[in-house]
Amino acid sequence: DAARELIKQKVTGIAPVLVPTVLPDRVQATADTRSDSFDVTYTGDTGVRVWLRTAIANPPPVQSDGTQQRLTFRGDARAFYQALDGRAKTTRTLLWFEPATKPSAAAAPICSCVAYALTAEGLTDGEFWQLAESLR
Repeated sequence: DAARELIKQKVTGIAPVLVPTVLPDRVQATADTRSDSFDVTYTGDTGVRVWLRTAIANPPPVQSDGTQQRLTFRGDARAFYQALDGRAKTTRTLLWFEPATKPSAAAAPICSCVAYALTAEGLTDGEFWQLAESLR
């Protein structure tokens, strides 16, 4: 909750500022904030790690038993999802553009939006999507 409040207070140059309301148990957060961007990492003692940032990252190349797909997420019909390999708790990445009332300067040439990247290690597919759907 403290990280969520810090991010919402410090990041005033973009909107919306989305943070998860559902997280794995016993995670610690570290956040790097600027007025127009943020990067937060949630780390758990069970090996869970979640990154949420307002910059599109290049996900690592998918392995032969992994998946990549375009899908619709939060209104972005060109969102990108990747599961690195076939393990149940593999690295998962979701990239999308969030429609904005205050667009990101970095994304302005593409759209009036905020670019988001969500990456997680140590979560099942269901846990990942529960976290992604909790962004508010």
